[in-house]
Amino acid sequence: MIENYYYLTINELSKLISEQRVSPVAIVNACLKRIKDLNPKLNAFITILTNQAKEQAKVAEADASESN
Repeated sequence: MIENYYYLTINELSKLISEQRVSPVAIVNACLKRIKDLNPKLNAFITILTNQAKEQAKVAEADASESN
């Protein structure tokens, strides 16, 4: 199982999602964790919309499930 989703391209992630090898929720959670880990040092984000990102990932996951 891949955990470093943030190193993949959008095309690679899209393929993994369409093949149901990873869920949008898992990708978002991995990216949010990466932001949480690195942002104190990098200060790259002013506002992190965690709840909205997770909700949109759930919608994307439902959409992906319906299309397969």
